[in-house]
Amino acid sequence: MTEPKFDPNAASKLKRNFLKLLQNSVSIEAALQAAEMEPIKLLHYLERDKGFETDFHKIINQKLELAFLDCALQSKTAAILSFALTNRLAEKYNKPKTSALPPETPAQIIFTDTADDGEN
Repeated sequence: MTEPKFDPNAASKLKRNFLKLLQNSVSIEAALQAAEMEPIKLLHYLERDKGFETDFHKIINQKLELAFLDCALQSKTAAILSFALTNRLAEKYNKPKTSALPPETPAQIIFTDTADDGEN
């Protein structure tokens, strides 16, 4: 029994088709079905093809941003989408916290007299 040969052109075409479908699909599952790609194949490509992985995550991040904006514009609770965005796009949405004091201002210790001199 002969084993099917790997066709790099067919794999490349399948990946391009899937990414195109993903951009226009409502879910990853819908894109997989439309591309006739098994989920295990998607995982394989994500693990072994850095360019494909980069393109995949770019599309997912764009979809998350659009979903977040839709929720915000419709005044829906967007906490879960906000959480997803801050974790997936940390460099864009997680701003570094600033100190309460300017960097040139040293912290000060304030002493108060707590001794009771009997004049209460």
